Amino acid sequence: MKKILFIFSLMILSCTSQKTVVKKKEREEIKEVNMNKTDITNDSTNENTLDITLLTEGTHGGFKDAKTLIIKDPKELQEIYSQINMMRRPGLPIPEIDFENEMVIVLFMGEKTSGDYATKVEKVIEKDNSLEIVIKESVPKGITTTVICQPFYFCKINRSNKEIVFKKAD
Repeated sequence: MKKILFIFSLMILSCTSQKTVVKKKEREEIKEVNMNKTDITNDSTNENTLDITLLTEGTHGGFKDAKTLIIKDPKELQEIYSQINMMRRPGLPIPEIDFENEMVIVLFMGEKTSGDYATKVEKVIEKDNSLEIVIKESVPKGITTTVICQPFYFCKINRSNKEIVFKKAD
């Protein structure tokens, strides 16, 4: 009986310690997301940076090839969401976008063979004749899970008819 009680106690303690590690990692991720949000909107250079609103991001976007899209039409947005929701139950909700005043930027990294890949729009710089969209991609460092994923990122910005130029962050 003492052996069973001892084994049961070890199992309980090991479960509790695992939860602590997960919660600590979640807090770090939340802190990182919050830091990134302030970095996006508080750029104090001479360039005119536009506000970016994150719509959704994830690791299974359903696109094997890397691509960047500018969506200015609700039908096109619905088509893209139907593709990424193909394997989800329930699917991601399609956001409400005012396409007269806003447009959506979509990034797909393509198919990757391990976890910890991510992509995002770091900032959007408005210049005289163009919008420069700076993309930051993060790649795994160290040991990661072996899983096939297709990282994606959706955000919205104010609508513009200027030429759009994509640039990778340094």
